[in-house]
Amino acid sequence: MLGVVLLLLISIIPGLGLARVLDGSADRTRRFLLAPALGLLLIFGISGIYVVITQRWTWLEISLCILLVNLLGLYVIRHRVEETVEMSPWLKLEAAMGGEIIADEVLDDEATTQRWIQDSRSNWFNPMLLGAALIALLPLILFERPMGVDWIGFSVLTDSLASRGTLELPSPSQGYWTYPPALPSLSAWLAITLAIDAASSVMLVGQTAFLFLLLGLAGAGDRHGCGPQLLLAMGLGAGIFAKVHDSGWPTVASLLGLVVGLLILLRPSATRGRHHTFGFVAATISVALIHPTGAIYLSTLMVAHIAIGRNIEADEGWQKLIIVSASIITIAIAFAMGWFAPRLFDVAVLAEYGWQGGRPLLVYSGFLLVFGSIAAWKLRDNIEAKIVTLWLGLNWLLTFVHLTEGLEQIPIASLLSLTLYSMGLHAFHIPLAMLVGLWWSQSTSLRVQGQETKSLLMIGADPHCSRKVGFVIAAIALIQIISAQTILVILESHEELYALSDGDIEIQKALAGLPEGSIIYNENAHWGHVWHSEDGFGVTSVPTLGLLKMTNGIYSQMTRAILEDDIETIRQNGITHAISSPLGAIGWVLAASPWWEIVLDEDGSRLWNLRTTLLPASESEFIEISNLDCDCEKRIDQWSEHRFHDPFSLGDMRLHLNSGQLEMTIATPSSLISRQVNICLVYESIGENNVKLSSEIVVESEKRGWNQICLEKSPSSEIKIEISVDSSTGKWVNPLGLSGRSDRILDTSAARLHWIELRPVGDV
Repeated sequence: MLGVVLLLLISIIPGLGLARVLDGSADRTRRFLLAPALGLLLIFGISGIYVVITQRWTWLEISLCILLVNLLGLYVIRHRVEETVEMSPWLKLEAAMGGEIIADEVLDDEATTQRWIQDSRSNWFNPMLLGAALIALLPLILFERPMGVDWIGFSVLTDSLASRGTLELPSPSQGYWTYPPALPSLSAWLAITLAIDAASSVMLVGQTAFLFLLLGLAGAGDRHGCGPQLLLAMGLGAGIFAKVHDSGWPTVASLLGLVVGLLILLRPSATRGRHHTFGFVAATISVALIHPTGAIYLSTLMVAHIAIGRNIEADEGWQKLIIVSASIITIAIAFAMGWFAPRLFDVAVLAEYGWQGGRPLLVYSGFLLVFGSIAAWKLRDNIEAKIVTLWLGLNWLLTFVHLTEGLEQIPIASLLSLTLYSMGLHAFHIPLAMLVGLWWSQSTSLRVQGQETKSLLMIGADPHCSRKVGFVIAAIALIQIISAQTILVILESHEELYALSDGDIEIQKALAGLPEGSIIYNENAHWGHVWHSEDGFGVTSVPTLGLLKMTNGIYSQMTRAILEDDIETIRQNGITHAISSPLGAIGWVLAASPWWEIVLDEDGSRLWNLRTTLLPASESEFIEISNLDCDCEKRIDQWSEHRFHDPFSLGDMRLHLNSGQLEMTIATPSSLISRQVNICLVYESIGENNVKLSSEIVVESEKRGWNQICLEKSPSSEIKIEISVDSSTGKWVNPLGLSGRSDRILDTSAARLHWIELRPVGDV
């Protein structure tokens, strides 16, 4: 949690300064809600723009940038002007809120309205904020490393900046990553500051950004009198929460810009000043440096604001806003077309879930869509609701990129599809929650087209749901929130859900001890990518993240050479070591070759050394576990689609032994009949299980996740073994069933038996 505190400390002062400027009517409560989100957004922007401009990264210079931003924030916080005529609009509004001056009619009306909204603030706001903090930080408490797979790529980028100060590919590959640098840059700073690894740092930054987003949305909603309602309405949908737990942190962090958008673009044009325009432009730039998804949603909100407001409040201010807005969009499109799109001529349009506004919208935002649609209809006469409804519709129109799915030679559509990856999870959550919050709360002050500004007596007369409907909304949201957190706690005991095993982590840590100049063959898969890097060794593969430009790479050639046992080619390219994971396929190939020896074995994850001389009869044999005379069933291996080779015909199905035992008789391969043999069982413990392997002697383990247990057997023509499982847990909700990587959602604890390995003694 130290990382969360540190990120709060560097964000709070600039955030308070920005909150003061962007919302002069905010009281202490709202400012402290807005400050973490606004401050972190600015820190992201500064960290990212530094890398873009200088094309390098150093901890000291990033630290100086963060210090400068904090000093500027401190100046704004302490800034006071006594003469009213010299006051900027935000200072006048602030003074009017405190009763220090009588401002003009517009500012005075805003101050009166905001004082009433703040006095009417719900007394269950604080418990909601505590609940939001627990939800956002619970993964940091429960999990040793993140769920999902995206975090592996972010960790590699973070490590690249922290260790080499660049986004160029590590040797022997040549090329570079093009990816928004803000999140890797800030993560690298945090990793060095706290002396933690890149993966831990990325997780800290990602979860903290999610927490600050929730607080910022509550603050933005509070300006319209619906802070707690908006926050609780977020619980009606699983979209952004699912994206967070799938480690999609840059996408979620880029939504911080929507806090600024909701603060600025839902206010009357008469109350908007030049400082708001500057704030919006700065937010757009910062968001684009985190992930362009947030910038697109901010742009659609701006377009909705212009489309609705232009017909209602036509004045000179609108001309300036349209010019600024058109300039932002034009520059963004020109940059996308001129720099990114030309690199996508060979990339087909992608729609991850098909029609991303169809089934995913229903699955992840079902209840939210129902109540949001009702709210949009009930508030159809209110300007703010019209803007949010149109914003929602514009986001939905973007999903029609699915109509060109699979087509190439449409680079702008390919770029859009890559940017809006899995938008069914994050495009609709906040707009729908805002609509529900505005309808749910009785303390709003919404504008009606063609109606004069409300007097104080009219405040609170906006359409809102009945108390019974509000109770139903709250009950559904709380049930979903509590259920989700309960499932999250259950998942803590299921390490097999991770994209790499505990053994893979230990092998990566061991790489620091390799001789300088070593080149490691690593499988191009989630479990093969290395972020515990050092300048002393190179790797053959890197994650495909963003727009990867590789001018030279040896991975494909080395994979072919390893499969063919072409040692001469492997040596010519300087390969000295290899790493393998039981999740992948390359370990089978290395184990079946007499040229590779095991340096370190951690539950089936291995570090290999290329021998200088051939060692015959050192090869392993792998045996499929297929005996069905037990309380067990065969099920698809969740990683089977990611394996490219099956030299021992183990297949895609794996035996699940729930409780009980099975016996196997294995004919000893001729090369091992006269040898002492290590018999190793590789399995996954799904839940809490005690697994035993016996053949004259017994070995057992209660470790969770991927495991390997071995015993030694004397020379014989056949080997009889017994595998037994004693499960202490029962049913559990398997999230892989929702994503399609598992064949069921309600799952049963068991041991997933992968294979038996027979290896000569002395080679393990």
